[in-house]
Amino acid sequence: MELPKSVELVAKDGKAITLPIEVAKRSGLIKGLFEVVEGSNYQEPIPIPKVNIDILAKVFDWCTMYELYERDKDVKKKEKHDKQNQETDDQFTEEEFNQKYFQQLENEGSTALVFEIMMAANFLDVKPLLDVATSVIAKRIKACQTAESVQEAFDFKKTEPALKKKRKGLMNGIRRTIFQD
Repeated sequence: MELPKSVELVAKDGKAITLPIEVAKRSGLIKGLFEVVEGSNYQEPIPIPKVNIDILAKVFDWCTMYELYERDKDVKKKEKHDKQNQETDDQFTEEEFNQKYFQQLENEGSTALVFEIMMAANFLDVKPLLDVATSVIAKRIKACQTAESVQEAFDFKKTEPALKKKRKGLMNGIRRTIFQD
């Protein structure tokens, strides 16, 4: 049986978003669901219990833009016959695409927003977005000079002294690991 043309996702805050099925299937979680229910016309809203609507919308905005990027890349491949130039152009274009997306996020909010998108990409199994977001987060952590500056950059809330001390030790450990590479 044929898959529906769109799917409704319900975020943890109860709000819903409707997406074209091709875009939604950029998520391994959604794609896996449709593979499991293959042969049925699945029309129910899909709950996404760990992601709020704002972050869900941003993840699928990226998926929509990535879907358009992939289509455009396929058209360019058909038009161009020189494979060496094509590979260089594609790599630059994909990097440029991701830089533009994360630059928009920086203009909208803090590093905490990028962190939330990374966590959502992980939950939804959107591997290309997870890879890029993880790289952006790692670069930002590397740029921080102290554990406190990492906490500030990621908007960590003030916590009890014992938990704060434990978190500080963890962040220092992360910094040591990053700088050993």
